[in-house]
Amino acid sequence: MTVIDEIGADQLAELPGWLDEAVAIGSSTEPADRAAAEAGVRLAYERAGLRSPTRFTWLDSPYQGCLEAASRYAAQSASNVGPAGIQLADAGPGALRVRLRQRARDLVKDRLRARLAPGVRATVRARVGDPLMDRVGARLGDQVGDQVLDQVTNDMRKIVAAAIPGQHDYWMLYAAVYERLGVDVSELDGLLAVARNAGWWWAFDDEVIITERPNRIRRDDLGRLHCPDGPALQYRDGWSVYVWKGGRVPASLITTTWTYEQIMNEREPRVRRCAIDKMGWDAFVRMANLVQVGESVPDPGNPGHFLSLYELPNMIDNLQLRLLICDNGTPEADGERRRFGLTVPATIPDALSAAAWSFGVEPQAYARLERGA
Repeated sequence: MTVIDEIGADQLAELPGWLDEAVAIGSSTEPADRAAAEAGVRLAYERAGLRSPTRFTWLDSPYQGCLEAASRYAAQSASNVGPAGIQLADAGPGALRVRLRQRARDLVKDRLRARLAPGVRATVRARVGDPLMDRVGARLGDQVGDQVLDQVTNDMRKIVAAAIPGQHDYWMLYAAVYERLGVDVSELDGLLAVARNAGWWWAFDDEVIITERPNRIRRDDLGRLHCPDGPALQYRDGWSVYVWKGGRVPASLITTTWTYEQIMNEREPRVRRCAIDKMGWDAFVRMANLVQVGESVPDPGNPGHFLSLYELPNMIDNLQLRLLICDNGTPEADGERRRFGLTVPATIPDALSAAAWSFGVEPQAYARLERGA
């Protein structure tokens, strides 16, 4: 077996384009190509040595898909009862996911290790795999999955885990890149066909529950899910994920204006931080009557702007902290510089030291930025 020990210059130059193609699949808001997706499911079953399903149930969101899958699994479990009410062996809702996805993935991973030198794998992983995991896996798939988990009961968590994430299956999209480098990944052909044409899906013996892609995705200029006036991600049935600068938040935080009291009554520190950011850090400082530590000082790293430090007792992250208020060094698209807050340890004595700490340097080194040293 020939080992591929380097990537040609032409292929190396194509990696960014291949990444963009995969991200476009994971971010697609086009209606599903149902015929192509169903053909992909049948091929995935065939490659796994399973009989093809005869029935496809299409739903408009992963949330509806999860509810339907839970209903199917409950009916399947109820019918799996023997004499005297004895529960017969039950493989669990994720058993077919393992047969369809995990085994194919393991085969391909073994082949990649055998066919590709470690340096080649590291290069492709760094330039395609890791960015894809972030941009499709973490920023889209994980947000959708976590929102579903927030809305279902604990006994349904196993149903969420049994899903095959379709367009958000970043590892499948990543593995497809290796086919262009000459490695056989044909075990994934069916799974990839579904990923390229539909959303999340659940596999059963004779039926597949499969869902549409979203019809709305909104991001900020950093590529994070974000929308200040509506859902950042929405499906065709209206099921939505509300996100502020990459952090999932309750719908009411986006659709209404939270008061200071609502912010402080929020138990989740992550949501509280998003709410303060939406309100504006200067406004929060005023409304919370925060005590300033020392005087505001010029920011050496951001000429013309100032640094201010405040006591922040248990308000944001349920810890004794201080709050540094500063301005972004880079203007926004509208030319304005966003003012924001950074939490720092309560032991930091002044605003300049807090700014230095945020950059991982000593205060003396940060202060020298003013002189261009």
